[in-house]
Amino acid sequence: IPEDWEALSFSEVCTFINGRAYGLHEWEKRGTPVIRLQNLTGRGEDYYYSTLHLPAKQYCDYGDLLFMWSATFGPVIWKGQKAIYHYHIWKIVCNEYVDKDFLYLTLDDMTENLKRGSSSGGTMLHVTKEIMEGTLAIFPLYSEQLKIASVLNGMIQEIEELTEKLTKLKNIKQGMMQELLTGKTRLV
Repeated sequence: IPEDWEALSFSEVCTFINGRAYGLHEWEKRGTPVIRLQNLTGRGEDYYYSTLHLPAKQYCDYGDLLFMWSATFGPVIWKGQKAIYHYHIWKIVCNEYVDKDFLYLTLDDMTENLKRGSSSGGTMLHVTKEIMEGTLAIFPLYSEQLKIASVLNGMIQEIEELTEKLTKLKNIKQGMMQELLTGKTRLV
């Protein structure tokens, strides 16, 4: 660890706010969307809704850092409208010494290591709030956190663009194969 970096527990740098559990009788067809795990993982686009009036801390807004802590595991930056987050999700609020993007990247690295270290693909990961709050991570000064997050986010953006380009090229190749292998297009 570099001399000017500190090993701190997550409870020293951020607050984990529990989501709310819902009974089936509380789901609505209108109101505020309720974010469930499947809404964050891409396995479900449909939302349940709530018309309950909850404390402000139970809502998240665009750009908030969320963490899935049961079965599906890991951090997400929320990219939707104002919503309520379900019980198996925490909203994470950083203190003034920690950059949200840096913390997201730290949590993402940590959870990827945990997933790789799980004994089998069928293992469901689960972590308690107390364990998470007591987990140590290393943190540079805020200004260095910003620089690190900027470099890594730039790399992530480039990977996403290259992945999109690769997908397009694979689709073009598939189309060309169909044209050439069926004789629709002939080479002279």
